Amino acid sequence: MKNPDRPAYPYPDMAQFDMSLGEMMGLTKREWLAGQAMQGFLANGNVMIMFSAHPNDKLVDVIPRIAEFAYAQADAMLNKEISNEKA
Repeated sequence: MKNPDRPAYPYPDMAQFDMSLGEMMGLTKREWLAGQAMQGFLANGNVMIMFSAHPNDKLVDVIPRIAEFAYAQADAMLNKEISNEKA
């Protein structure tokens, strides 16, 4: 994916009616991919086993680790796409 910081599904900024500016809003491709990865991790019944650092961890303790891994997954996907485009 080119331009990982551009919106994944752009739509015009309706607050600005001057469309000549070309401003677009929306989640970036990186944010969208990370959200998809995080959704998949949370849907997994073993999420606590996968991400717990301590047996007494609660989901609220694990969420930051899941988010970090989700962004790492998104970055890996974007980097792979970029390397495929160069090949």
